[in-house]
Amino acid sequence: MDREYTFWAGLARSCDGTDEEQAILIFLGLHQVAQQYGAQDAPHRPTVDKMLEVLGKALDLPGGEALESLKFLCAEERAQALSVAGMTGPAAALLARASASMKTGLGRQLARTARLEQLNTQMMQCLFSRNVMGGYKILKQALAFCRESGDPEDVWYFLRMCFGFGKGLCQFGDMALSGRKKYISKVLYLAGQTAGLGEEDSELQFARKSLELLVFEADLSLLKEAKHQAAVRDIFQSAWETPGCESNNCLGRSAVLMLNWEHSPREIGDLCQKLRCRLDQARGEEDNGDSLAQSCLLCMMALNQASGGLFNRREIRQAYAILLRYPDSENITALFLEMLDHSTESDHLEDYMRREVLTAALTYNRYHPVPPDQEDFPFPL
Repeated sequence: MDREYTFWAGLARSCDGTDEEQAILIFLGLHQVAQQYGAQDAPHRPTVDKMLEVLGKALDLPGGEALESLKFLCAEERAQALSVAGMTGPAAALLARASASMKTGLGRQLARTARLEQLNTQMMQCLFSRNVMGGYKILKQALAFCRESGDPEDVWYFLRMCFGFGKGLCQFGDMALSGRKKYISKVLYLAGQTAGLGEEDSELQFARKSLELLVFEADLSLLKEAKHQAAVRDIFQSAWETPGCESNNCLGRSAVLMLNWEHSPREIGDLCQKLRCRLDQARGEEDNGDSLAQSCLLCMMALNQASGGLFNRREIRQAYAILLRYPDSENITALFLEMLDHSTESDHLEDYMRREVLTAALTYNRYHPVPPDQEDFPFPL
């Protein structure tokens, strides 16, 4: 192993980065040696130190964007293995070393994203341990990082961190409502500080609107007031007029919130129609299609409750078509089963939940991100 390291290190000393393919080959050779050192009798420090030494030599190789992308992917992989082994210090040091070695625009973007991902992981760990103040402080660190970079991609990631923090607070049933609302207000304030950082677009705007909806999701009693109902309606209407990943998120969640005061079958039916229309345009989970699908099924259930009676076969087939688009979603499956149980098709569970059909749907969706028309869907409905 030492002789192999000596061989690749010798090649690395003569590499000037002009030949990208040669640089990548040398990097892969050094990375393989590092893996062998790390696997020798890890997590003992002597072999880990040797692994980090070899990785440092590999990260110092000059090259272009292709090499830097490979560097970061491999560094993240090794850092994750170190973290799992309980060696979070060396893992953080390795990521910092990888970030410092990035010279191209793409490499620096990867480094910034990795830093935000690291902060997001720390923030969620604080939330899981009920250390809300600790999580909030980490969120403030992420905001300072975004102010320094000014990159729209970093701002968008920060806003997703804010959403994750606020959504986590909403799950704390044992936390006083006043405490949840206080911290959600703080998060909204931090999100507002990102206005003007980098080029503004509709995705960033709807990411902030998504946070506004958390206020109402944390305290549904606010929706008894007309001004708050109007605010939710405005978000729904603007999301309907502007398709996109974040607007889809806002569209589905605002529609579900509107069910708290909309009880007319005609109004709920209109919500269902708009959600189904947008769902047909969504490419999949990357467009928040799974979130839209859940909202669509919830609206269908609310419409059925407002109209009375059982779901008929046509309605169950519509819901089943939605399930087949997201067959690995536990939430969508649970909603469909609840609808099926309250339908004229309740005795035909085995016809719908056939493993071979759901597996085929999962495979089909993986290779066909844009779903066909419902009548062309290659599974029995």
